[in-house]
Amino acid sequence: MKDFFTEFRNDHRQIRDLIMNLIRAFIQNDILKAEKLLFILNEIAGPHFQFEEEVLYPELIAVYGPEYINKLYIDHDLIIARV
Repeated sequence: MKDFFTEFRNDHRQIRDLIMNLIRAFIQNDILKAEKLLFILNEIAGPHFQFEEEVLYPELIAVYGPEYINKLYIDHDLIIARV
């Protein structure tokens, strides 16, 4: 179980870093770098988001309540829309 949480945390850090680098690429108007980062982000965040939304979040409703879990779904939707 410890390996799961380590990997999960590392995914979040990697996604965060990719988003920050993507923002820098947009600011610098470096379209080629942004395109490369989007591809990598999709490869990592896609399966990660899918796991959270289909497996993890439904299990967490009993712990955090439906309102908070709905916020997490909305957060994912906003990230996807903004990118």
